[in-house]
Amino acid sequence: MSGIGPPAIIERADVFSMVRYPAVFLPVSNIDPHCVPVAPPAAIRLSEMVKLRLFASAREAAGTGSDTIDGATVTAVLAAATQRYGSEFAEVLTTCRIWVNGNDVAPDTVVGPHDEVAVLPPVSGGST
Repeated sequence: MSGIGPPAIIERADVFSMVRYPAVFLPVSNIDPHCVPVAPPAAIRLSEMVKLRLFASAREAAGTGSDTIDGATVTAVLAAATQRYGSEFAEVLTTCRIWVNGNDVAPDTVVGPHDEVAVLPPVSGGST
């Protein structure tokens, strides 16, 4: 057993999630001192929980002014919200503007855990 030491641990940064995890290399056998990499799970997905803010009729239809919804894009967040809040919310959503962090965005905009998606129904009014 001389020549075979403990497993070597090498730090590796995952470019997509920016999470650091160790890659462990174990000896193949007592005869072969070469090491074989033992990789972490292929699909490590961090939660994409996004803050959802609802205003006016969207708030009324959902029964809440804010929630936390899982989704990687604006479309995914709104689909999850529609599933959660039902058909009345879906109907209101057809007339709404969608903002992310205060900016009007396209439905395929990617969102992350620090983003806020706002659903803004049309507003009418004025002074008389």
